[in-house]
Amino acid sequence: MQISDPQFGFREEQGFACAQALLEKAVMMTNALEPDFVVVTGDMVNSPDDSLQFSAYMETIGKISGGIPVYHIPGNHDIGRDTETGLRRYAGRYGYDRFAFEQGGCAFIGINSPVIKEMARPYERQQYRWLKRHLRDMKDAGVKIIFSHIPPVLKEYGEPENYSNFPVRMQKKYIPLFARHGVTAVISGHLHDMAECTAKGIRMITSGPCGKPLGKGFSGIGIGIVDGQQMEWRFIGLETQDNSKLTDNKTQDIRK
Repeated sequence: MQISDPQFGFREEQGFACAQALLEKAVMMTNALEPDFVVVTGDMVNSPDDSLQFSAYMETIGKISGGIPVYHIPGNHDIGRDTETGLRRYAGRYGYDRFAFEQGGCAFIGINSPVIKEMARPYERQQYRWLKRHLRDMKDAGVKIIFSHIPPVLKEYGEPENYSNFPVRMQKKYIPLFARHGVTAVISGHLHDMAECTAKGIRMITSGPCGKPLGKGFSGIGIGIVDGQQMEWRFIGLETQDNSKLTDNKTQDIRK
């Protein structure tokens, strides 16, 4: 399961009551569905130095059943403008800014995309070497999924940089790396809306937010059904009434 952009405090004049209520729904759905694990793809809070936002987020996400592992990767709002200070603060809160593991014959890697977006040295280079090593070590996995807060691309490989994608230089550095190592999909957030394209044979899935949506988006969670050879992906609105069926009138069904 993917939860993205709960972003406590985003576009709320006072506090974060709406964001907390939406995450509470996501937690209830998570506990009902009992996924193998959850990945939160960044922007847990709106202001990285707001301790109340962080404490409330941790209290709420902590209601996920203890037997379900939860992994975090940073969003730009979790790091802030000062990369060095932001990374140090983030590490103090979460203990890591990237992860890699194998399960069920599949590989799952979470990356720190803000340092890629900002081309922040030496952090971006260190992570790139780390990523190459793990992709090489996971060469025998069937499905390989990268989790990122910021999407590498929204519409096509080589598209101009904007707020919601990688710089072209970083697209040309990372996407060919993913292709060489047989990555199946990159699953992101950040947009507060949904998008999908294919870049060098890799599915680029941008899921909507758990928190406040923008554009034509809606609040929800991402569900992946993965085996050793293929992946099915679905984005489920938080207003779903019957979690066991994973269907309602606000469901984007994306299948391989």
